[in-house]
Amino acid sequence: MTLAEARMKVLQALDTAIDIFNRPELNSKLRDPGIDLTFAEMGLDSLDAVQCCMVIEEDIGIDIDPADLAIHDSINKLAEHIVQRTNAA
Repeated sequence: MTLAEARMKVLQALDTAIDIFNRPELNSKLRDPGIDLTFAEMGLDSLDAVQCCMVIEEDIGIDIDPADLAIHDSINKLAEHIVQRTNAA
């Protein structure tokens, strides 16, 4: 999996959890891979993190723990983590 593919998977999971693409203040930033928003900046809470992890697990087939979102606390950092996990499998 490429970093761009993993980033898209993270964005899709976040959109499912907190409907990020319907927020005008975030929309253009989310589409720019050079802008790396943190989950806190997007308003992700603990329940949203659990839902996001479940979506990623279903889509990609790897276990992502909500604690991973605290460690890898932005879109690009989590995408990099996913790339490492999928390429190591």
